[in-house]
Amino acid sequence: MSTIKAGFRITVTSWENDADNYNTTITNGLDESTVQYHVDFLKLIKGSHCNNKNVFGNLYEPRDSEVAAFEKAVTKVVEKHGKLEVECEPLDIAMDILYDYTGASEGCMTRVVESIMVEYVPQEIIIEDVSKKFGV
Repeated sequence: MSTIKAGFRITVTSWENDADNYNTTITNGLDESTVQYHVDFLKLIKGSHCNNKNVFGNLYEPRDSEVAAFEKAVTKVVEKHGKLEVECEPLDIAMDILYDYTGASEGCMTRVVESIMVEYVPQEIIIEDVSKKFGV
């Protein structure tokens, strides 16, 4: 049996390096302010840095200048949402959140977010596993 929690749900599809190793994650049971905070981070890597210097997806073995630009963009998001923590660096906060949605790749600071979908689930949904009924 599995459960889909009530609240907002974010589905993210991402890939690494040369558009391989696709990954899709679903996170359930979020409140609206958390969704906006996470989406603002995800938008920073929606697309490849190779094609647009204002986007930070696909930072593969990034130069110091690329990391600094990404950190500046991340800090703006953290400050916008009033989430600045004394003990934590904004980049660490962002990477923890982004890795939850995209995972990490060797040599790659960020993957590329291909799509973000936000849905609202008004009440908890319980899904019953009936696989045994079908011999699996």
